[in-house]
Amino acid sequence: MKIMQSSRGRTAAVSAVGLAGIAAAGLIVQQYSTRPVVQVPAPAPGAVLADPDVEIIAPLANAHTVSDLSATIDGAPADLMLDADGRARISVAGLADGEHRVEISYRSSNLFARSSTRAWTFAVDTAAPALAVAEPAAGSLEGRRVVRYRGEGEPGSVVRVSWEDKVAETTVKENGRWLLAPELTEGRNATTITSYDAAGNARAAERAVIVDTAPPDLEITGGPELSLTGDSDNLVIRGRITTEPAADLEYAALLGGRTVAEASGRRADALAGDGLVLSFADYDPAAESNLAVGDDDFVLDVGSVPQGNNAVTVTATDAAGNVSSEQVTVSVDTSEQFGESEMV
Repeated sequence: MKIMQSSRGRTAAVSAVGLAGIAAAGLIVQQYSTRPVVQVPAPAPGAVLADPDVEIIAPLANAHTVSDLSATIDGAPADLMLDADGRARISVAGLADGEHRVEISYRSSNLFARSSTRAWTFAVDTAAPALAVAEPAAGSLEGRRVVRYRGEGEPGSVVRVSWEDKVAETTVKENGRWLLAPELTEGRNATTITSYDAAGNARAAERAVIVDTAPPDLEITGGPELSLTGDSDNLVIRGRITTEPAADLEYAALLGGRTVAEASGRRADALAGDGLVLSFADYDPAAESNLAVGDDDFVLDVGSVPQGNNAVTVTATDAAGNVSSEQVTVSVDTSEQFGESEMV
């Protein structure tokens, strides 16, 4: 016998199935939204710490639903406490430098977290990064304001040059090298070079750098009226330096673009206040024979100068490489017995 189902019965059956589906969907949503989850922990995954004594904190959402909560560090059981705010806390002291793995495990009746483990790693680094400064040398004297700093360090660390209230920094390359070119101020600069690694460890070095971009203030004050040899065609130049000690400079004379005399103020004879040369040749055999210097003046023996008009350029160079030059025209005529020379 064939039983016919009424349309009302079919509708009731469909309705029951629909309600069951809705109820199941609601249960799934409820279970997922209330599942226990370890949220962002501290230290964070991949963090690098300078302190070997670490407190690990892992917020646990819906912590009241978990059981069998446990933790390990590097595979060894660790004491874990769940505080009133639902945060798992682990305190550990004396961790060795290197990477460490934390695992927090738990069980619950939740459909999505019957048995769960959250694992992550962080590192401990208590050592200051390596730092070597090849340039500039301590007490360096620079003729440019842009000064090159270079050296070696720990790859990935940050190297910072600081002076006054200014900072320049770079990251050490994979090959361990670093380079910076900060613009310093004129005069003496007390600079600090510091290397920082990811954990915040630091190593520092000091460099005093003197920047001198100003050439010496050179003035030619006299010429042929002073002779060291008595030869009528022998030119002796007298000059004055007003910005720095005359003995700190290097001197040269050029005739027709060719260097005809060179001398160092550091190896020169002494020049008396009345302009006379006091030879220290017996005392200092290395003394220059063609230069004498005083506090701020000098006498340079250029040597024999050709007949006629001569353009003579005198240069003074300081330790930073700054150069000043002055040119004079010297007319030489030794046709008579004692000769005659005059500066034009």
